[in-house]
Amino acid sequence: MQRKPVRLNQRSAKRADQYARPGGRRDLVVALLAEFPRCQIRALCSGARSVDVHERLKRSRGGDILDPVQAHMVTACRACHDWTEREVAAATAAQMLLPSWHKCPPVGPC
Repeated sequence: MQRKPVRLNQRSAKRADQYARPGGRRDLVVALLAEFPRCQIRALCSGARSVDVHERLKRSRGGDILDPVQAHMVTACRACHDWTEREVAAATAAQMLLPSWHKCPPVGPC
């Protein structure tokens, strides 16, 4: 007898709380998209409308989705955001993906 596949939650309860609470991830994303309405990556576009926030320092590499400085986050159109996930070597060379050992300077952008 075959088992029915179990559907996984998209986010853990902890991560869902970080998104939903006031001043959480959702508010951060809305603020960044309002401040930077055009794609900052511009790998495949010339400034299309931003629909995503891209984390240059991924959580798996030590990044924080609630980074108060927001130094590792840029807004992106869907095409450029997909490019950073698909072309890891090129995105790393363009500093759109940062290595886990990356440290930002105390003043100025990364």
